[in-house]
Amino acid sequence: MFAKDYFALFDLPVKFALDVNTLRDKYRALQAKVHPDKFANASAQEKRLSVQYASYVNQAFQTLRDPMERGRYLLELKGEAWGDESATIKDPSFLIEQMELRETLAEMPAAHLPEFLRNIAERMSAIESELGNLLDVQGSLDLASARVLVQKLQFLKRLQHEVNEKSE
Repeated sequence: MFAKDYFALFDLPVKFALDVNTLRDKYRALQAKVHPDKFANASAQEKRLSVQYASYVNQAFQTLRDPMERGRYLLELKGEAWGDESATIKDPSFLIEQMELRETLAEMPAAHLPEFLRNIAERMSAIESELGNLLDVQGSLDLASARVLVQKLQFLKRLQHEVNEKSE
């Protein structure tokens, strides 16, 4: 019942670049078929399977719609083991930049936060383009480089989250 992978579930090509609107449409169509409310009068087993499948569909959608998670998932499909505990970036300039950005954020007045967020979004977009090129165009022969790009996205996503928390 469960598809082999998330891309197969939504009948999408196994690629980093995907149309999020198409993904969203396929997600809604699939949820309309498997949502537990559709199985209110079904057997206990059918209800349980519906809940499990709807959960699987949700997890697949959340993974594929987020570029960082999608990149990570593609790496896992290609056999690149992922362990957050041991995942480190060995790019000193990137790490120094991250420390400087966090220091800047700590001292930044609230009025400058939107511009700071735009800057982070631009950096993330550039990394996503590079990751898409590496995974889709070059065929991801260099999984280690793709992994580093996903890790960089992870750092920037955390920073983005910190900015959003500060602005609240």
